[in-house]
Amino acid sequence: GLNPYLSVLIAVVACTVLGIVIEKVAYKPLRQATSLSVLITAIGVSYFLQNSALLLFGEKPVNFTSVVNVPSISLFDGQVVITGEAIIVSILIVIGLSLFINKTKSGRAMLAVSEDKDAAQLMGINVNATISMTFAIGSGLAAIAGLLLCQTYPTLTPYTGAMPGIKAFVAAVFGGIG
Repeated sequence: GLNPYLSVLIAVVACTVLGIVIEKVAYKPLRQATSLSVLITAIGVSYFLQNSALLLFGEKPVNFTSVVNVPSISLFDGQVVITGEAIIVSILIVIGLSLFINKTKSGRAMLAVSEDKDAAQLMGINVNATISMTFAIGSGLAAIAGLLLCQTYPTLTPYTGAMPGIKAFVAAVFGGIG
């Protein structure tokens, strides 16, 4: 019954806060651990969140209707369809993140920490705060990705994001976990 735009804002804020809590509880103790430990923890957190949603909301699917209708683009004789919403949101996010990373002190700190944590710390960057901020931004973006997923596949269950999550893990392993 809420305004759809207010619902989007609430979802992004809730996921951001949840991401910060998960980072503090599950990932901060693993700062010096191997990449494999962090990956296994990510899988465990994923199952924890999925089962928590199952307990809280049940297994009954929730159906959505699209809030914004932008024409889709079909490629390769309809084999690939890209929703208009995804294109617009992706462009806005890329522009916003590029400006943030290249024009702000926090963004440049994120670049430095991603390159070399120890050197960044020697330069006076608070590595823990920077990593927490990265988790907050990533969690907010995950909320937006979930909303776009529900725009494309308008049925939501606790298992809706499982397959994209598995694909993300595979991409992280192939792309280099570090």
